[in-house]
Amino acid sequence: MRVRGNADDHRGAGWNNRGAMTDRPKRRERELVRAAKQGDADAQRRLLDEQLPAVRRLACRYGTFGMSPDDLAQEGVLGVLDAVDRYDARRDEDFATFARWRWLVSWMNSVSARMRSIVIVSTSVNAPSAASGASS
Repeated sequence: MRVRGNADDHRGAGWNNRGAMTDRPKRRERELVRAAKQGDADAQRRLLDEQLPAVRRLACRYGTFGMSPDDLAQEGVLGVLDAVDRYDARRDEDFATFARWRWLVSWMNSVSARMRSIVIVSTSVNAPSAASGASS
């Protein structure tokens, strides 16, 4: 059984032996967000690359709910970019948590907008029947 924080952990440094995130990655995230807000494209790309695996994984899982996984992934990327703009580093919240909420909101908005645009057609047909006396 693997325990978070071991040397073989895929997350590497930044996780303690209880599975909690240490301050170093939080500080690095905040610095990246600050740089991205100032127009650093490399910082924005790094933040996006950190969130993209989770966006793709959940897009594939929920891709059957009215939108394709590619469309959901695209909406997720837009949500992460929105999170970079809206994130407030003064609040005691991880950027990853905030970004996840923003791209989930982006998904919900796009799915609900798509559902509102669907027109329901009536199933009853008002065709003249042979018994109604349609003779020539």
